Amino acid sequence: MDITRRHLWMALGGALPLSCLVAARKRYSSVPFLITVDVHKRPNLYDEINRCLDRLAESSLQVTFLVVANLTGDIQIRRVLRRIITEGHQVGCHGLTHEGDEDYYTNPVAVQEKNLACAKQLLEQALGTSVGTFRAPAFRISHETLQVLDSLGYVADLSVCSERLPLLSSQIGNYQWMCSPRTPYHPRQNNPYERGALALLEIPTSAALVPLMSSVNSVSVLLNEIVTNILKYEASIIRKPIVYQCHPEDFILYEQHQQHFHFAWRSLLPSDRYGIPLRWALQETDGRVLFQRNQQFLAFLRNTQTFQFMTVDGYIMVHGKTLGG
Repeated sequence: MDITRRHLWMALGGALPLSCLVAARKRYSSVPFLITVDVHKRPNLYDEINRCLDRLAESSLQVTFLVVANLTGDIQIRRVLRRIITEGHQVGCHGLTHEGDEDYYTNPVAVQEKNLACAKQLLEQALGTSVGTFRAPAFRISHETLQVLDSLGYVADLSVCSERLPLLSSQIGNYQWMCSPRTPYHPRQNNPYERGALALLEIPTSAALVPLMSSVNSVSVLLNEIVTNILKYEASIIRKPIVYQCHPEDFILYEQHQQHFHFAWRSLLPSDRYGIPLRWALQETDGRVLFQRNQQFLAFLRNTQTFQFMTVDGYIMVHGKTLGG
């Protein structure tokens, strides 16, 4: 049976939190939209970030780049990071190395403290300004992670995906996501998924069972648009930001040939870090097709009149007094 727009609406309708059904609440005409761009090591990263910035300038969008700190060892990367700041965007931290052994869900506290302090220092030296926003590699954190971030002076974390179905994530057993707060909150010291007293602000990356990420465009742009509309309706009622996760290469055309998925029985076996590998069989991999889909989704975002695009710092500056309650 062909999947129609109506079927997708029905399937995702259950993801709406109960707060969205309270029609008596005030509707807000402006919805903060935070585009967060995760920057990893890639062969042509310097060129890709520059081209990404050119496209952002054309679109008048302000975004937050979350950068792996050891990339600053490259003088060209330091140069383009300073361009990011000069053009009104924000740079945050996406870990120290983004390698497999940097796992904030399982690393001992001493290792986390060392990595996070070093990452912050490297980025601040490269930028000449403070860095206060963090997203963990693969969205994997523990309550110790948030305590360390808080002690180091980080202001915001974006590592929680509220109501994201774990089967579609890099933490396949983390069902605490399903009941974590959907509005920005100060976490508890011993639980990153509950409200508490840490000064650090958790700004959840948006999801409605399906995460709001550019990777979803590789499966279906329509699906991402439906998720966005659900989140927009929710945000217009309970005053919350929408947080979208993507990468620099999503803004540009780059050469990448179709990569065929080779099925093996182990593709059905879940991995706590990579989810179920079989899901990759659903993704488009041709670079030209991906570019067209990402451009289609960005056009959809820009044409949504209620969205107010801003950086994480900009959002906190405007809404800081009302956040975390």
